Amino acid sequence: VDLRGNEVSGSAGDGVIADQGATLTLRRNALVDNGRDGLRTLNGSQATLRENTLAGNEGLAVNNLDPDVTVDAQGNWWGDASGPGGEGPGTGDEVSAGVDYAGWLQGPAGLSATTTPSEAPALPDSQVTAWIGLHTLEALPITVTVTAGDDQGWLPVGYQETVVITQTGGVVLPITVTVPADAAPGAVDVVEVSAEAGAVEARATFTVTVIAPLQSVSITGPTTAFQGETATYTATIAPAEASDISILWSPEPSSGQGATTATMVWNTFGLYPVTVEVEQLGRVVQAEKLVAVWGDNRIYMPIVK
Repeated sequence: VDLRGNEVSGSAGDGVIADQGATLTLRRNALVDNGRDGLRTLNGSQATLRENTLAGNEGLAVNNLDPDVTVDAQGNWWGDASGPGGEGPGTGDEVSAGVDYAGWLQGPAGLSATTTPSEAPALPDSQVTAWIGLHTLEALPITVTVTAGDDQGWLPVGYQETVVITQTGGVVLPITVTVPADAAPGAVDVVEVSAEAGAVEARATFTVTVIAPLQSVSITGPTTAFQGETATYTATIAPAEASDISILWSPEPSSGQGATTATMVWNTFGLYPVTVEVEQLGRVVQAEKLVAVWGDNRIYMPIVK
């Protein structure tokens, strides 16, 4: 069943129900102000939702009662720019578990603008690019003028792009922020994006936060160990406030991979390197420590009192 361009509202119960293995596609509909769920799916039913408005429902916007099925509900408006509530991250109409709500619209279906990512860390003297997604339910083709400005002046002055949307999927275009070399960690630049097509408009934001650059890493821990025993190593990262990092130990530790402290166990004697590699937004620093592993041939002497 393919439902397009309908308004389902004011029902004392559910707006739409998909049951008994039904296959349902909802596009450009309004499921609003219903007494229970906007859409309820159960018993193996498959549902795909695109560019719908789901808001004001007393129950859930989408309620999936079959844990073996995922409802494809990407690219819809949930009544709030933060996205769906319930199992979703926002405060809009709620969704249950088993609902894929990714790429939600930032405004009622008409013209919408999104930025991906909406937030990003950045290092001084670097560039960060976000992608502006434009979607519309207006008659196609439609010409959209995109303008943008920011707090810090890191965006080119007078940013403006004109694009023509010719298909339902919309268009994407890049927007790049250049972070100066003297930008201090903690500085924040908020980019405001405005898209207009005649009387129809949409807005989105993109936030860049400057983080402290990773400088170095060192390893502390024993340089000798005995075969079969646990040795503990710690990576000290400078500066301590460096964020957005990933840590990789080599060889594979017995515990602590991805953490600043890891444990190693060697089953044969020999000379082994312990390496830690720390990555931050594409920049990598590393440190190495050589460990001599001895066979377990220690002699234990009795204590004589």
